[in-house]
Amino acid sequence: MTIVINAAPSFNSLGLLPRPITTGFGDLLGYINVGDPDADQNLILSLLPSGGTTKGLADADVSTPGIQIGGSAAAINAALAAAS
Repeated sequence: MTIVINAAPSFNSLGLLPRPITTGFGDLLGYINVGDPDADQNLILSLLPSGGTTKGLADADVSTPGIQIGGSAAAINAALAAAS
């Protein structure tokens, strides 16, 4: 019998949180990334922008506040890297 252990995913951000952003200027989201040793697992990352907007991300659940990004860790990181 094989016992499979589900490892917890991780959330990483480089730099300061909350991140200081100058009004009227954009910021890329590639400094945020998720990881999961269980590469075949689907994750959901929820972002709640305050005082601004997030562009370039498709919301996986419009009935939930904020923006939900779903998929593998690699897919979520690729979406964050392409967003602003």
